[in-house]
Amino acid sequence: MNPDADECLLGDYRLEELVSENPMSRTWLAEQISIARPVLVEELRTECFDLRDAFLADVRAKASVDH
Repeated sequence: MNPDADECLLGDYRLEELVSENPMSRTWLAEQISIARPVLVEELRTECFDLRDAFLADVRAKASVDH
């Protein structure tokens, strides 16, 4: 699952590999360029922009989880 992710940048993140997708979003294995750290990046699909608030709330909740 790697649709043309060669040098695909999203802000400070270099998207490397598409690991999953659903009707609302895509999840990428990426590198946070500024600190050379591997991360997962969730990207809201353009056609789902009307669900932006719910998407952001979900992403923020996941980011605040402390393991």
